[in-house]
Amino acid sequence: MVRFTGKKVNSSDCASFTIHELLVMGLLKDREMHGLQIARSLAEETGQNVPSGTVEVDPVIEGLMHKGFLSSRLSISRRRAYYSLTENGRDRLDFMAREWLPFVQALQRIVPFSTPVKSRSKKNRQVRSG
Repeated sequence: MVRFTGKKVNSSDCASFTIHELLVMGLLKDREMHGLQIARSLAEETGQNVPSGTVEVDPVIEGLMHKGFLSSRLSISRRRAYYSLTENGRDRLDFMAREWLPFVQALQRIVPFSTPVKSRSKKNRQVRSG
């Protein structure tokens, strides 16, 4: 069992934490961002299309706020909410990064991420036919 910010945490807590939450928290580790910045950064980092709005990240942000991992401040001039990690959020992000590291390392060993799927499947077809 691991302690962070006064709460006991065990590995079963990781199962209740989504990869989306981990990604959002990772984006906020060094700076605050508004919802659309978070959505665009996620799209850019994952290579997905840029979403037209923040609908996809809003439930994640709300969940993290409810758990006490994010705080927000309202910019009156920009009419936007800016989100940042709380101390509990920073502790949680550190904990989750440590918990995910062995999984990520195993994926890197097992799955050939550096080989493009099209090239690999084309190569396999050539080997089979030849």
